[in-house]
Amino acid sequence: MRKNYTKILMVAVVLFTGVSTEAYAFNAEGIYYNITSEADTTVEVTSGSKGYAGDITIPVKVSYNGKVYTVASIGNKAFYYCRSLTSVNIPDSLTSIGEDAFYCCSNLESVILGDTLLTIGGKAFYYCSKLATIDIPDKVTSIGNSAFSGCSSLTRLGLGKSLSVIDSYAFYACSGLTEIYCAASVPPSCRSYCFLNVDKSACTLYVPEGTADDYRVADEWKDFYNIVETDFAGTEEIAADAAADVTVYAAAGRIVVENAAAGTPIAVFTDNGMLIYSGVVSDTFTEIPAPAGKLYIVKCGTRVFKTVM
Repeated sequence: MRKNYTKILMVAVVLFTGVSTEAYAFNAEGIYYNITSEADTTVEVTSGSKGYAGDITIPVKVSYNGKVYTVASIGNKAFYYCRSLTSVNIPDSLTSIGEDAFYCCSNLESVILGDTLLTIGGKAFYYCSKLATIDIPDKVTSIGNSAFSGCSSLTRLGLGKSLSVIDSYAFYACSGLTEIYCAASVPPSCRSYCFLNVDKSACTLYVPEGTADDYRVADEWKDFYNIVETDFAGTEEIAADAAADVTVYAAAGRIVVENAAAGTPIAVFTDNGMLIYSGVVSDTFTEIPAPAGKLYIVKCGTRVFKTVM
């Protein structure tokens, strides 16, 4: 009886401390990996003997035993219950995020997803209750069941143009959402209760020009009160005017606009055309919060700038 009690106690300790017993092939600079293909020289990020904490940047390449591997995925439960994790930067080499990957990372505030990402697994960011914004890259085709359930601090959500399926409860209880930008020209298929407990009267849904009527009759999407068409392709033409005094640059998690006249309209887009900010200049020095690790296009009046955070 004592042996069984001890075994149960050990399992409970593992669950509540976030330390996994899952095996890993090697550790490089504090990140644990499993080799997924020797032929293709690919690895996945996995859990290890110590939980992850602080700010994590996953590399594109990693070396082990004299061989260079490409980091291609984040495995199931890789960051499971890592409550001290605060931010993660995911590289462009990565194509998938596994189930429960960031499950209950309750202090995770910032996630930058690489442009090569294709799929996000079920409960991948389940109850990441401090996550404030997320941009789903253009190549992502599906978001898994309950992937972002309980992300109650999420205020702005960007969905890429290739998204076709959002599984059940994917954004359940994302009660803080006020803006959703969905760049898909065909409304993604929503399984049951995708946006349950999202205040659809307070959250504005932005969709591509000419598609609002389609969204207004599509399951789940039709429940949003405010559906607004916007130009997701509005950043394709980049102009420059070297003679003007307006300056735009990135500094410490914000975009700074200097010397623009009061009342000048400002719009900030990601490099795939997703609008993340719209307003007007109120002072000669304007600051706009924005996640790091991205290229931004800033329209200030008739001028357009590129800046990298």
